[in-house]
Order: sequence, then structure tokens, then C-alpha cells
Amino acid sequence: MEKKKIKIIKIVLIIVGIILLVFLVRTTRNMIILKKIDNAVSKYQNANNVHITSYTYYGDGLNIKESYQKDDKYIVKVNVDSKKHKRMVINYCDGKNINSYIESDGDKVAILSSNGKISVQPETFENYSENSRLLDLLLMSCRISIKSEVCNGKECYKLSLSNMVASDNEDLSKIESSIYFDKETGLIVREMDGTSGEGKDEFNTVKDMKYEFDKVTDADIVEPDISGYTIQENYIF
Repeated sequence: MEKKKIKIIKIVLIIVGIILLVFLVRTTRNMIILKKIDNAVSKYQNANNVHITSYTYYGDGLNIKESYQKDDKYIVKVNVDSKKHKRMVINYCDGKNINSYIESDGDKVAILSSNGKISVQPETFENYSENSRLLDLLLMSCRISIKSEVCNGKECYKLSLSNMVASDNEDLSKIESSIYFDKETGLIVREMDGTSGEGKDEFNTVKDMKYEFDKVTDADIVEPDISGYTIQENYIF
């Protein structure tokens, strides 16, 4: 009887050891991939000539954000198109001041020297672990899963994270987030957020990204003709 108990304990310890080994290998792999992504994308973080376009799909709506940046000048255009309304927001920066131009359901308003009060800024290149402490990087690597997938024709790492949250009626839903990183450049190709749970299994938003470098000219960064706009000091969406 005593030998049988010892045998069972040994089997349990072996199983626990295997589980811990698998967890350690998976976490170490995730940490290596995160650092690989960050090393790849770091060379773009100081880019001063870049054209980025993002397409965000949500329900019946589509947001198209296009930004041109050359040195300290940029122009960012956001088109919002849904069944409820259509809107365009443009932020133009001459290197010092930021002027905002808003077209919403037929109205055209300009806010001069808004200095970014209208929240439309150029896209940035996210670096997830560059400034992370080792413990933070370790915790992140424990929580995420990473797979290799093709997205928009590119070989990517797909980083996924799930969280359980309670809704107003206290039903639990699983919030899913996924980010696709180009394996070669480390740049984000697609971001997806959604909810799954009782009767739900859908992505609420999908954001696709496209990049061009060293192709922006002064002709791409031209301020809108203010004559067609009404100048206001403040604007409420």
C-alpha cells in the first residue's frame, strides 16, 4: 500500500513537472518574440518621412485615417462614415501650430491654433517592451499567446489576450484582443477586439494598417483652403 502511494506521488510530481516545463518554455518563447518584434520596429520610431493609412471597421461604420509626416510638418485626415453621419477631421501642423478642420453633416468649421485639442494625431510605432521592466515583460509573456499566421499577405506573429469581464447583468463575457505584427518589420498589420460568451462570438472592431516610408513630399502636406470654412474658437462634437 505504501509503495502504491509513493508511485502515485511520483506520477503527480512528474505531471506537475511537465506542466511547469511547458509553461516555462512557452513563456520564454513569448519573451524572445516580444523582444524580436521590438528590435525590428525600433528602427522606424525616429522615421521623419512616413505615410500611414489605417482602416477601422466597427459595426456598420468605417474610419479611414491617413497621415503624412515629413520632418516636423504633418497632415492627418480622418474620414468617419456610418449610417448615422459622415464626418471628416483634418489636423494640419506647419511645424509649430496645429489647425483643425472639421466637416460634419454639411457643416465646415475651422479651429486655428487648436494645438491638438481636436484629437487627431499621426500614428505612432508602438514598442511594447522597450521600456518594460523584466518583471512586466515576464508577466505579459505569461498572459499572451503567440501564433504564426498570414495576415493581409504578410507573415505575422499573432499576439492574443483574453480577459473575463462582468456586464451590467453580471453575465461573464470574454474580451478578446489580437494584434498581428509583421515578422520582418515588427510593424502592426492588424488589430482586432471583440467579445465572446453567452450567444456572442464577434469582433467589435478590426483595424488594418498600411505604411510607406521616404515617399512623402511637400505636395502631400498642403493645408485646406480656409475660405470654405467657418472659423470658430471652440467646437463640440
